[in-house]
Amino acid sequence: VWEYLENKKPQLSMVSLDCTGGELKQWRENHMGLRTCKEVCERLAQIGCITNETLLYVNHFSHNCGHTHDELVPIAAEYGFEVAYDGCEVEA
Repeated sequence: VWEYLENKKPQLSMVSLDCTGGELKQWRENHMGLRTCKEVCERLAQIGCITNETLLYVNHFSHNCGHTHDELVPIAAEYGFEVAYDGCEVEA
């Protein structure tokens, strides 16, 4: 996937990433946490796929991250992310 993105450089208006680990875990395989999500977005920006205008969301958080949605919102904001929820609709 990274090779495709680096070669094609699609302009992404929104990115939504798995955040099962929240701020507690820096998982890199199968699931991710906020730090890993931030690293993914930094790489996407470096190769030119996202800009400051790109909407950044995290999803799929669970009991594994140790926070409710409302608790995760301000934490994720520090990383530059909005937090999705069941039924969330976004216009990008």
